[in-house]
Amino acid sequence: MFTFDEVEALAAGARMVESWGGPVLAAAARTALLKIEQALPPDRRAEVEATKLFAPGFHIDKRTGQLLETVRQAIAESRKLLLAYMDKDGTASERTVRPAGLSFWGPNWTMTAWCETREDFRNFRLDRVSRLKILDQRFEAERGKTLEDFLRRMQG
Repeated sequence: MFTFDEVEALAAGARMVESWGGPVLAAAARTALLKIEQALPPDRRAEVEATKLFAPGFHIDKRTGQLLETVRQAIAESRKLLLAYMDKDGTASERTVRPAGLSFWGPNWTMTAWCETREDFRNFRLDRVSRLKILDQRFEAERGKTLEDFLRRMQG
């Protein structure tokens, strides 16, 4: 059986995903939390609602949530993305990338991808993507171009 701390951790995590994820993840977080609540004995179900850990989402741009869903789909289907991007200095570029993973950094989601233009890993803040299109072109996991390769490089 879950401890109180485990229930609180699950509730807080689901609330974060509900507030900061895209619409599909938000709906999944809500239903998962209901299932967790139902798995608890009746006398402990109130613990889910009683937790005082929240994740307000009013500062998250809903457009970013839609982009998040598109990137998630591309990762799941191993499809390349074409994106129009504006870097921190305001320089615009168009890139073809192999999306590898998504990370949430406070108010921003970041996509880690193998950039075919730069022939290296790049991180793209979703709030700086002005256009995103899933391409028909699929990609295979290739040594040196996977999320695991990126993570090893960052740790090394």
